[in-house]
Amino acid sequence: MSKRKSSNSGLTPDKRSRLSQSEPEEEEESGFFSSGDGKNSPQSAGLHLEKTNSRDLEKDKDQLNKRIQELKQSINQANSADTQARVEKMNHIQAELEDLSFQDSTLAQQIDQFQQACATAKERLGRMSREKQDLLHAMESKQRELVAMEVSRFGEQMPALLRAIDEADQQGQFKRKPVGPLGFCIRLRDPELGLAVESCLKSLMLAFCCDNYADERELQRIMSRFFQHGRRTQIIISTFTNTLYNVSSRAVNHPQYPSVLQALEIENPVVANCLIGMRGIETILLIKNAAEARRVMQGEHPPHNCREAFTIEGDQVYNDRYYSSGQNRAQYLTKDVEEEIRHLRSALHSQRTQLDRFQQDMQQINEELKQNQILLCRAYEDQKKAQEHCQKLQAELTELQNVEEAQSEDLKPLEEELEELSSRISVSQVEFEAALKQTQTHKEECEEAEQLYGQQRKAFNSIAEEAEPIKTLDESTQSLTQSQANTTQPGSPDSPGVPPLCTPEASRCTLAPKRAEPDMTDYQRCVLINISNKYDEEEHFLLSLVGALRRLPPCSRSEVKMKFQQILHEAEYNNQ
Repeated sequence: MSKRKSSNSGLTPDKRSRLSQSEPEEEEESGFFSSGDGKNSPQSAGLHLEKTNSRDLEKDKDQLNKRIQELKQSINQANSADTQARVEKMNHIQAELEDLSFQDSTLAQQIDQFQQACATAKERLGRMSREKQDLLHAMESKQRELVAMEVSRFGEQMPALLRAIDEADQQGQFKRKPVGPLGFCIRLRDPELGLAVESCLKSLMLAFCCDNYADERELQRIMSRFFQHGRRTQIIISTFTNTLYNVSSRAVNHPQYPSVLQALEIENPVVANCLIGMRGIETILLIKNAAEARRVMQGEHPPHNCREAFTIEGDQVYNDRYYSSGQNRAQYLTKDVEEEIRHLRSALHSQRTQLDRFQQDMQQINEELKQNQILLCRAYEDQKKAQEHCQKLQAELTELQNVEEAQSEDLKPLEEELEELSSRISVSQVEFEAALKQTQTHKEECEEAEQLYGQQRKAFNSIAEEAEPIKTLDESTQSLTQSQANTTQPGSPDSPGVPPLCTPEASRCTLAPKRAEPDMTDYQRCVLINISNKYDEEEHFLLSLVGALRRLPPCSRSEVKMKFQQILHEAEYNNQ
């Protein structure tokens, strides 16, 4: 009954009162070790107890489930309005969470797209930057080649001199950087006029122009390192100005032939002003044909403001005289060099155009990159806000769920008790199945023992029937011997008139031939001896169990002996 009490310990008083009511008893199991009065054996009682316990636990579980459902229904009915509002709010929050989840997924895709666009733009910028660097290196190489080609025409020392002037200017040794050589600073519009221009300018082609005397002294100091004494180039001192001299009133303006100033491309106004001041190039005409030059200059009406003219061969023509040139070809402004210079300048111009296009493309890509980065940062911020809002809603939803769980706190003890009860039912079911299996095993052993007992009892009865005449004869012999002993005195076998008596052993020997003793077996003799003893049914029953007990393993044999003794002990002392 201890198990029954423990199964009802977790229920309420009214619950236990309902469970403690009398229940109909089931039909008792019949088993082995049953006595003649029909009472159940201890094994049958244990099996019945396990079965009753399982049945009581199942009923407790059903009633507990019913109680839990009633409690839940009462809670739901009591809080139906609040629960409905809370459920609606939870559904609304859940819908918002789904929207936020979709928004977060969309923002994640946008962030991925922006990141890919930024990575692609950075890759393009890197590639274009490398191409730009390669283009700049090529331009620098062509520029150096162009400078070297232009400067090397004016002497071997001229490139080194120009580098030294640049270094001195970077070190601040000049107030204004000197300009020169002047031939390096001019370009021909017509390459065929190179000899005519050189014949006109002569030594001015190698001359330098300084802004002041201090710069002239510094330039002379630098030139002294590259030119021998007395052979340095000419230095012209003229204040630098960024405005070209106004020579419109004194310049020659012929409709067919250009002046030297018109035939040259001069970017630096300092160079043009120096040539105007030193040589008057605005008053000198360039006429390719010598006869035409004579006609124009030495005719009746020479051009206005024209002092002289030069032909394509370098001849100098005045109004009244003509000087032939001793130079056969141009030294500084040759046609081949000019063509090469033009080619290099054209290549440089093309490269500058390509560089400008690169810079425009890079600027456009940079703008796109900045825009994508702005959009990426904005997407990150939106995603962060959405995640924070999602966390707030999730916390609110969890709080609402916890509120609902707090209202059902009274169900927790019952639910825990239901779980414990289910576990105990499982254990009880396992124990019941084990007891049932053990009972079945014992029942089979009992049937075998009863069958063996019946066989031995039958053999015993057969032997007893065969030994009954021998037992009767033995009893008559014993009575005859006793009567003879009573008629004679003890110790006087030789008394006269009385025949000697035989002892029991002698009588048995004498009567032995009348018995069929030689026909008896050893087993029959043993049975005959046992028949002389009082018959004990319990002893024979226990002896019938020896064979089955010996067939058991040692552990099971010891367990059976112990249980048997326990049952005998309980039966003996519980009945007192």
